[in-house]
Amino acid sequence: MKGFLTLLLALVVVLTGAINVYAANEVIIDNPYAELVGSWTTGTMTTTKYGADYYYCFISTTNGNSATYRPNIPQTASDWEVYIWFPSGTNRPTQAQHIIHAANGDNIVYVNQQANGGYWYKIGGPYTMNAGTDNYVRITNYGSETTKVVMADGVRFYSAGGGPDTTPPVISSVSANPGSTGATITWITDEPSTSQVEYGETTSYGYATPEDTSLVTNHSVTLSGLSPSTLYHFRVKSKDASNNLAVSGDYTFTTTSATASEFRAVWVNTWNIGFQSASEIDTMIAMTSGANYNVVIPEVRRRGDAHYTSSPLYCPVCNAYHREPKASSVTPQSFDPLAYGVEKAHAAGMQIHPWIVTYRIWGSGAGTPPPDHVWYWHGAGTANDWSMRDSSGGYSDGGNYNLDPGVPAVQDYICKVVLDIVSHYDVDGFNWDYIRYPGTSWGYNPITMQRFYDEYGYWPPTSSSSPNWGTWCDYRRQQVTDLVKKCYLEIMAIKPWINHNVDTVGWMGANPNTNYTGTAQYSSVFQDARKWMQDHIIDTNILMNYKREADSAQAADYDLWTTWLANMQSSTGRHSVDGQACYLNSISNSIHQMQVARNAGIGLCNYDYASTNNESRPRQEFFDAVKANLYQTPVPVPDMPWKSNPTTGIIFGTVTDASKPNDPIYLNWVYKATVTVSGPVTRSTQTDATGTYG
Repeated sequence: MKGFLTLLLALVVVLTGAINVYAANEVIIDNPYAELVGSWTTGTMTTTKYGADYYYCFISTTNGNSATYRPNIPQTASDWEVYIWFPSGTNRPTQAQHIIHAANGDNIVYVNQQANGGYWYKIGGPYTMNAGTDNYVRITNYGSETTKVVMADGVRFYSAGGGPDTTPPVISSVSANPGSTGATITWITDEPSTSQVEYGETTSYGYATPEDTSLVTNHSVTLSGLSPSTLYHFRVKSKDASNNLAVSGDYTFTTTSATASEFRAVWVNTWNIGFQSASEIDTMIAMTSGANYNVVIPEVRRRGDAHYTSSPLYCPVCNAYHREPKASSVTPQSFDPLAYGVEKAHAAGMQIHPWIVTYRIWGSGAGTPPPDHVWYWHGAGTANDWSMRDSSGGYSDGGNYNLDPGVPAVQDYICKVVLDIVSHYDVDGFNWDYIRYPGTSWGYNPITMQRFYDEYGYWPPTSSSSPNWGTWCDYRRQQVTDLVKKCYLEIMAIKPWINHNVDTVGWMGANPNTNYTGTAQYSSVFQDARKWMQDHIIDTNILMNYKREADSAQAADYDLWTTWLANMQSSTGRHSVDGQACYLNSISNSIHQMQVARNAGIGLCNYDYASTNNESRPRQEFFDAVKANLYQTPVPVPDMPWKSNPTTGIIFGTVTDASKPNDPIYLNWVYKATVTVSGPVTRSTQTDATGTYG
């Protein structure tokens, strides 16, 4: 930055302590030096803030609150420009009022805070500003968008005058978050700067991370390949845009003891290699167990087919048996990949958690299904149509066909598929994928629509502007939750030790830590993983946190969701796992993301075995790097004490009505019956669409 060299200005800085003066041509005011009127809340969660925190409050029509940023302008000039910094978001106003007071009086500017956040955004200028403290920017909460919150974070005043920048950044808030074999180092600079860490077991350091040349004020660098229970020294280094270098003092941290247990998993998708034949399974198990992974999650049901030997499943609707055929990619067709995979995984000391794609059942390019297939009997246009439809009546989801979650018989059928696998194979866990809607425009099967009408007295709306849209979204979300709960109860009844885990989406958008119900997970595809963990109907939440570390916005979002997972794990007592997308990243960036998850104390699952990097490097290189930097020694999968040493039990059953065996929707299942159990405590619950309670 450009230095302002007069003794008078330096004295002002010392006396007021209210501003950071970088140069004769630049003044930045950050919180907490704003002059606040009214009630403002201090926020710290978002990664796009300037400095350590920011202020926010709800918009009001009474113009009661304001935050004033008043600089000490070092010299009178006519070219002062004004910039603001704020964290953007969907709950921000599009017309946030900013009053810029300069020599010409008040200049009112309205800013769209749903965009343009996370950097210095110019809102006005050039203005004539006189030297001294008569100039300011005042952010108010005045406006008509009363459901939105206005942000007040930092203000920058800039004039083109002044000499060359010779002042280095100011480093503050240095901290370390160590794990057993890595650590995350964070710090703040008072201007955008690069990031680098020197570290080692002495003050001579000896190691340094590559310099991250991104100019940021909130810095985070992850170290990997460290030794457990070891004291490390480190210092941080940052350069500003003018190449002025700042170096911190020496800091230390001690890595934790070697990990006693850890969830180290990899998905194996069966549209690719890895689980089609005995030789592929042998290679996959050898490669993953050799890198000290302890869980393999193979896809055993892609689209109403089977990488196992399926059983005929009775359908009470049509009084027939449905069976899902062996996947055509299995070689030879007599081979049972799941049975062989269980044998080989257990021999290598690994767990195996078969993965199914939940509602997807057939596809446009798959030809005619076999005559005993569920889509043959209940596909689009059949007498008992279970197909998921969009609001226009279409049923092709990108060429895939899905069963509708709101059809009671669909919930019954899918649960039978799950129990067929769990009861016939010695699996250690069960993994759900695509247990969600494709989007908000789906779920309009006639049976589901009739159920909704019978319950609420009006048909499901097709527009999000409808006043009944929220009810319709809640209804669909409950259908997914009901299936998760029903199958958890059914599995507990036959194999209570099994790890019941679910793949959930972690798409970019709302911050889950501050606005969970605004996330796509909750509001677009109707997965309520927060409730599932809180209600203990899943054992492990595997979040598909698929982000490119090379993209700064995606990298920041990866960290946000990882923080949410860690918080959910600690608050609910159920396990969280980061589903890391190695296929989107270089090997080194995957190692970085995996270390972030480890430092947060949660498990890991890579997607996927067939595609381990975006560099066209052999998959063995990826697994070698994981072993060298992360999984250096074998560890067991974390215990589930609520299952291995339970202190409570589960009561579950089914309510039926023998007088109504042929109801066209519910058969003899009783929906929304209240079941109350009394004892030391009294609990009540309602049955789902298949009469199940628990």
